[in-house]
Amino acid sequence: MQRQGTEMVIKGSNSIRVGRSAIAVTAAIALACIMGASAATAAELTPQTKLRMKVVQWIPVKSAYEEWGALGGEFTVSSTGEIALPVVGQFAVSGMDTEAFAKEVATRLQKQTGLVNKPEVSIEIVEYPPVYVAGDVTSPGEYKYREGMTVMQALAVAGGERRGINDSTETLRLVSDLRGSSDEIVRATARIARLQAEQDGADDVTFPSIPEADTLGAADEIFQRERILFKARIEELERQTKSLTELRDLFNQEIAVLEQKREASEQGEASAQKELAGVSSLVDKGFAVAARKSEMERVVNGYKTDALDQTTAIMRARQGVAEATRNLDSLQDRRRSDAAREMQDAKAALTQTKLKRDTAQRLLSDLMVQATPDGSNRASLKLSIVRTVDNKATQIDADETTMLQPGDVVSAKISSTGDAKNGKPETTGSASQ
Repeated sequence: MQRQGTEMVIKGSNSIRVGRSAIAVTAAIALACIMGASAATAAELTPQTKLRMKVVQWIPVKSAYEEWGALGGEFTVSSTGEIALPVVGQFAVSGMDTEAFAKEVATRLQKQTGLVNKPEVSIEIVEYPPVYVAGDVTSPGEYKYREGMTVMQALAVAGGERRGINDSTETLRLVSDLRGSSDEIVRATARIARLQAEQDGADDVTFPSIPEADTLGAADEIFQRERILFKARIEELERQTKSLTELRDLFNQEIAVLEQKREASEQGEASAQKELAGVSSLVDKGFAVAARKSEMERVVNGYKTDALDQTTAIMRARQGVAEATRNLDSLQDRRRSDAAREMQDAKAALTQTKLKRDTAQRLLSDLMVQATPDGSNRASLKLSIVRTVDNKATQIDADETTMLQPGDVVSAKISSTGDAKNGKPETTGSASQ
């Protein structure tokens, strides 16, 4: 029996060790599930990087990891290279990768909360800052960055090198843009002339000489529409002025009638007061009953009440006159202010349209210069990268295999071989990769 008991104790100890091992394995698996596998690769944190953070702590009593949901979440590195986190606060992350950042957060959390052991922190990059492709490409703009992205891949997503003048589609697009810009310039100029006439209180619109109108057959129709709108606004202003004037006159007439009524009430009150004085004298002498005196007092009070009501009505009518006069005076001011605001918007639109027109003209001119019958002016694509290093923009010469970093600006410029023959130097970067 004693030997069997000893065997039972040994077996019990083994079961305890096995149980603890199972708990440790389970905890490790739980930690891996909570933290994820994103920490396997460390990526540098650059401005505008969006990341997801998880914080967990081992709880010995529960033999399990628990996630601190209040401290985790998605955060974005600011343009100055700083990040703000709950409890931890704001600090700089420039030059840190995800691994170094996780260690820094764990250290700061331990210091802030007074924990004996550091919590486990995992960082996952949710979204990198975009890369930008500019210059002589089909679709310049902003594109999503992917790890391992090269200049060639960035050019591919931007549609590749912009095609030359032989591409009829590109030519037609530019010509269409030029014609559309000319149309918008005529419309914006005509609109500004009409608004200026409204501000000046003129009787008609005087349109300036517009060079684009000579090539646009619909210019006369645009001018006519602006004149119609100008006259419609004048008529609307006249209707509003007439309506407010009639309303003010109506209030004045009402005031005149009420004043007559009040004067009649005051006269009636004066007569009633005299009659009341006579009746009071007769009552005092015993020649009249007291009821007669009471009746006359009620008559006097009735006249007083009517006079007060008429005075109140006169005051309300005078308020109506003041409001109508104020609205009448503000019509012209409101018209001028509205015209000034619309003119400001129209001038801004005109400036943008002229810029668009000039850009289309330059593009069309560049395409025409690049194309020659014998092919002697055959174009090649010069590539460079503008990268922010230590808060400074640095230009780097690149080729199609150059690796990109988040936030890089890829510049693609068509340079013709004829430039080199004519002795024109090509632009080089200010720094090497």
